[in-house]
Amino acid sequence: MPIWVAFITTFGVLIAAITVPIILKRMDWARQDIVAQRVEAARKAVEEAAAHTAEVAAQLVASNKEVAEVAAESRKNTKDKLDAIESKVKTVEGLVDGQLTNWIRDSRDIRVLHLITLHEVAADQKSRGIKPSQESLNVIAKQEAIVKELNTKIEEREKLEASQKAKAV
Repeated sequence: MPIWVAFITTFGVLIAAITVPIILKRMDWARQDIVAQRVEAARKAVEEAAAHTAEVAAQLVASNKEVAEVAAESRKNTKDKLDAIESKVKTVEGLVDGQLTNWIRDSRDIRVLHLITLHEVAADQKSRGIKPSQESLNVIAKQEAIVKELNTKIEEREKLEASQKAKAV
């Protein structure tokens, strides 16, 4: 029996010596397969994430283009509206300026008529031997200064209106 025991033991050790490396190798292959599966799953996840990122980036670029187009159109519309408003303002300014110039002319013409009357009264008084009062002479001097100032304003306004018409053409 001791030979059989030795034989069985030796046979068991031989079988174990042969099968254990095979089993260990198969276990290592199984572990490598699991690692390879995980690496493949991670690679697929990275590819999917990259594809999704590229898709989102393309959508963002398209969205930015749309925003830029809308902004450009809005800017053009705003500029057109501002140009229309500016044109209307210039028209109104021209009308107001023209009307104001007319009012200044009317005021000057009334003062000139008033001055003619004052001079005629003073001349009439002198012809009758009456010296005009200092107050009357002061009023005449003040009216003459105002007429001179109004003439200057009219000339300035006419020059300004002429230059604005020249610019408009």
